[in-house]
Amino acid sequence: MEQLKKNWLKRSGRELSGVEGHISHLKTEHGLFVSNINGVYKLEFYHNKLDKSLSQKELESLMDIDIDFVIENCIVQIENYESIKKWYSIGIEALNKNNEEVTSLDKTKKFAQNLLGKQIGDYVDFGKGFKIISIKKFLSE
Repeated sequence: MEQLKKNWLKRSGRELSGVEGHISHLKTEHGLFVSNINGVYKLEFYHNKLDKSLSQKELESLMDIDIDFVIENCIVQIENYESIKKWYSIGIEALNKNNEEVTSLDKTKKFAQNLLGKQIGDYVDFGKGFKIISIKKFLSE
C-alpha cells in the first residue's frame, strides 16, 4: 500500500501534503467524492437528488440533455463576437463535452450571474457580448 502511494505521489509531481490538500479542495469546494481503493484515488461525482455516485457514462449522458434556462450546475455553450464557441459550467467542475474543454465558472462571479436565467439565443451583455448557443443539464436539478 505504501509503495502504491509513493508511486502515485511521484507520478503526480506533488508532495503528500499537496495531494491531500488538493483532494480536500475537490471535496469541499466542488462537492466531489474522492475514493481511495488500495492507494488508487478516483473522483466520483455524487448526485444529491439521486443519492448515488454517477459513472462516466451517466455523466456524459446528462451532458446531452437540453434544458430551457441557464441554471446552477448546468453547462452552457456561448459564442463570442468572433463566432468562437466555448463551453462553461456554472458552479461545478464538469467533464469535457465531446472533447471540447468545459471551463468552470464560480457561480458568484459576475459573468456566471449574467448567464443565469438566460435562454438559447439570448445575448449576454458582458465585455463585447456573447450569445447563448446551447444549454445542457449536467448536474442541475
